[in-house]
Amino acid sequence: MSAPGPTPASDSLDSLAEDLDALSNLQRLRLLHLLTRPRYAEEIADALGMSRQSALKHIEKLQERGFVRSLHGRRTTGPVIEFLVVPQRLFAAGVAIGNLGNLEPEGGPAVKSADRTVVMEGPGASRGSDPKTGPHAHMLIINGPAAGSRYELTSDANRWTVGRDEDRQLRLAHDPFISGRHAEIQADAHGHVLVDVFSANGTFLNFSRIPRGGRVPLKVGDVVGLGHTFLVYQRE
Repeated sequence: MSAPGPTPASDSLDSLAEDLDALSNLQRLRLLHLLTRPRYAEEIADALGMSRQSALKHIEKLQERGFVRSLHGRRTTGPVIEFLVVPQRLFAAGVAIGNLGNLEPEGGPAVKSADRTVVMEGPGASRGSDPKTGPHAHMLIINGPAAGSRYELTSDANRWTVGRDEDRQLRLAHDPFISGRHAEIQADAHGHVLVDVFSANGTFLNFSRIPRGGRVPLKVGDVVGLGHTFLVYQRE
């Protein structure tokens, strides 16, 4: 008998099972949709047609898994405790569930050498670029809650920072797997290049990881992967 293959970490599967348990209730799913704006317990109970005690039990279950947070609010009657959905936590759970779709029997197709990322030679590859004459292009998010969002790579700049931090020009705060300062897109004489800025989880081009700190040229239709978010490079 052959030895069993590698399996995911038990802690990761335990966490996913607990997330699924918290989400496998119709009332709690309805509650998450209600909490896209702050609401207090009585409002939630009225909206869901249940007692305040029942509403609080559902809220507690979602809070245990980090899907809902509490905050201090105020109504005309005085101060109240309000509840609000945590979209980053839901995104992370969605990614974990979606990863189940990547399971396949051993011996799946290998990456062809022709599909691997081509790394540009050294930092001087983009010297001599004139961003004002470069092509007009944009990045289009194709998955997750920000799907369809479009980030223009305007011709009056030659560098666009990408990450979760507030000062990033292409800010992707919805994805907790993206670093605060994750990557850059830079203009060069031929178009644009993708640069990893030593991100924690790596930067991917067409599903192949580029080296830490690496630079790779972008072609129309290329898929850029940051955390669990995918963007397509397009020109007009």
